[in-house]
This record gives sequence, structure tokens and C-alpha cells, in this order.
Amino acid sequence: MKRWMAQLDIACAWVNPGLVIAAIILAMLDVAAAGQRWTLAHPQASAKTAVTAKSENCAPAPPPELRDMAGRD
Repeated sequence: MKRWMAQLDIACAWVNPGLVIAAIILAMLDVAAAGQRWTLAHPQASAKTAVTAKSENCAPAPPPELRDMAGRD
């Protein structure tokens, strides 16, 4: 039984570094995917200027008192 446990211990010692490397690679891929989603959800400044130009032609926001009463006809 001791010999079997010693062989299992040796095998686990060889497997652990491989699992660590696999975990690091998966973490890097996860960070890269999250970064890509972040850039798609938050476009660069060129799109921000287009949004601000459109919002200049809009009516001003209603005061909070009127906003609270919206939908209470």
C-alpha cells in the first residue's frame, strides 16, 4: 500500500505543474475575451462625439418634480 501511495504522490507531483499552466492559459484567454467585450461595449471617443452632437438638439430634461409625476394621469 505504501508503494502505491508513493507512486501516486510522484504522479501528482508531475501533473500539478501541467494543471497550473493550463489554468494560467485559461485565465489569460478569459481576460482577453473580457477585454474584447469591454471595447465593444464602450466604443472609442469618435462615437461619443456623435452621441453628444445628437443630444444637443434634444429638449432639456424635465425637472424632478415632473419626472416623478410621469404616467399618473
